[in-house]
Amino acid sequence: MDGLADRRVCWRRKRLNGERLAASPIRDYFEARADSEGEHMCRRGPAWWFVVLLTVLWSVSLAARQSEDFGTYIVYYSAVLTEAVAPSAADAHGIQHSRDRGLLNLAVERKSGERPFPSVAAEMRVRATNLAGQLKEVEMRPVESGDYIYYIGTFPVAPREVVNFEIEVRPEGADQSFQVQFQRRFVTAGLTNG
Repeated sequence: MDGLADRRVCWRRKRLNGERLAASPIRDYFEARADSEGEHMCRRGPAWWFVVLLTVLWSVSLAARQSEDFGTYIVYYSAVLTEAVAPSAADAHGIQHSRDRGLLNLAVERKSGERPFPSVAAEMRVRATNLAGQLKEVEMRPVESGDYIYYIGTFPVAPREVVNFEIEVRPEGADQSFQVQFQRRFVTAGLTNG
């Protein structure tokens, strides 16, 4: 038997065909599923793996990009290593593609009507410090992509460094500023969080 689908054939079916299988929790699981839900549950098709993959990617995406809702405005923010940015995108925006540089990305949307909400220009101040209290200079600059405006800034980062961000954002036309605070641990490729 070869092919992905053939490898997922139910253990019960193999046993009924005369093959001897060693006891295992995996086999027991599939046998129980086949007995209680019918033999069709013994196969795990590509759709099942697709759902698992989407769930993992969605979780990673949520960890990388976050937002805070301030009533009329939503502030989106993310901080990643610049090595995670596609080299062509890094070149297009003047970002040094490196494992020792962080990238802070901010965008502000004004809630109005239906999604997608329009982005708005904003003034912002960023204070970034590591756990030792060392200040990281992050100079934000606007990037326009069609009708959308967002802000990016880079800063030096060491392997496994934890950076605390305190951001004050004042959207254009707003009568108040909004505070965003978050923490990010930067792990370079090949290193683990351990």
